[in-house]
Amino acid sequence: MAVCKRRRSKLGSTAAQFQILLCCLFLTILQVATVSGQQTLLPSITQHPVGGIFAQDSTVELNCEASSGHGDETPPTYQWVRDNTLLGGDGGVTISGNSLVIQSLNVETSGSYACLATSNLGTVISAAAEVQLITLEANVLSNSESSPHLTSVVAGIPDSISCSSPPATGIPSPETVWKVMLGNSYLDIAGSPNTLPGIDGRLYFLQPSEDNARLYRCEVTAVTASDNLDTFGYVELSVTGNSGAPSAPVFLLEPQDTTANVGDNAYFQCIVGGDPLPETIEWFIDTQDTESTLKRVVYFDSDSRVLVTGVDSMDVGTYTCAAAGLENSSATLTVRGIP
Repeated sequence: MAVCKRRRSKLGSTAAQFQILLCCLFLTILQVATVSGQQTLLPSITQHPVGGIFAQDSTVELNCEASSGHGDETPPTYQWVRDNTLLGGDGGVTISGNSLVIQSLNVETSGSYACLATSNLGTVISAAAEVQLITLEANVLSNSESSPHLTSVVAGIPDSISCSSPPATGIPSPETVWKVMLGNSYLDIAGSPNTLPGIDGRLYFLQPSEDNARLYRCEVTAVTASDNLDTFGYVELSVTGNSGAPSAPVFLLEPQDTTANVGDNAYFQCIVGGDPLPETIEWFIDTQDTESTLKRVVYFDSDSRVLVTGVDSMDVGTYTCAAAGLENSSATLTVRGIP
């Protein structure tokens, strides 16, 4: 039977203790636990801690449950780690058995949490729970409606405009909503001809014309179930004349390789500009279980998007955009947290 012995370590006491726990866990996995000469089931995690994205100073509670293993009636004991460091009742957290509470979430207390459950039969570790702070970094080009950022495009030449530079980033990934000034009101961008918002935050003009020479407002938002951060920007567009022929069809935005957590939604988008515009954009999907994926795919013809809802391991694969006159463009979906 494998044995894990304690020995002196040059590491700090906390790191050394965690190293020993991982050693024991590794040996436990390698062996089949035996009690009274009969094979028994090892302990197992029955409830993994669940993370999320939270506001600054939030109180966050994580819970973990484990079975002791068949034949062991002694309840397991629990320890917690953050970013692979064993925690005590300090560092901004309170630990009570299988429960851990972050009293006031901040940069120092955010991270990857997991629980270790130990019984007479061995030690098991839970899946990681990512506890993240909601953040938004958006350097809008102008936040003044009376003094908007000025930019121009050429008539007939596909182009795009941006709300912020560099592109906005945050946790969760920020969304950018564009509106156009028509009359005295900002209206949904659907009221502007040959114009599509991109999931990358840019606004795309498929066949720019004088009708697109307007004032635009962008709202950049990071949203969670309990909080949101946002900022506004303003861009005034002018359209200059084009003495040449209209541009041939071209990809303005191609689908990008995407990584998503199990249960999240994943988006792919394909935007084509030029003359003539394709009548349709088709998507071809090749995944681990294409039939299962197709049951959870939503197509948005209005802006050439594909949404995969509640992704899982079956959705790993290739997503291809096809438009007449252009070579197909493909991207892959990778899924984190696959058991």
